[in-house]
Amino acid sequence: MSRNPEPDYGQELPKLQGHTIGVVDSPASCEPIVDALEATGIDSSRVLIFEGDDGIQLIDRMMVGSQWGESAEAFLKQARAELEDGHAIISVKVADANEASVIATVATQFTGRSFYHFGELVDTRLTR
Repeated sequence: MSRNPEPDYGQELPKLQGHTIGVVDSPASCEPIVDALEATGIDSSRVLIFEGDDGIQLIDRMMVGSQWGESAEAFLKQARAELEDGHAIISVKVADANEASVIATVATQFTGRSFYHFGELVDTRLTR
């Protein structure tokens, strides 16, 4: 995990559950979000950034084996379309729903939108 867009080299990705994921205008727009998250105590090592064709492949792979609810399916469709339009997806490993809310709040202060928290049992849309 890093501040830079994740390249696809066939690596295994974490499961969707336990992450907060949302859309950002561009990969460059992720940098101030990651800086702000670090200021709240969330380490950048917990962040994945997806962009372009590699991002589409990675998002698809991350969702394999997930408990496919309506939220996950809707987000996958949106994420693929956003990546095709040149936007980025940011994913952050979270401890719980409260931390997910903090991440969504921080990200929306920049260009973040459409954040979801994928919990172990419940998926929650955090922002529009």
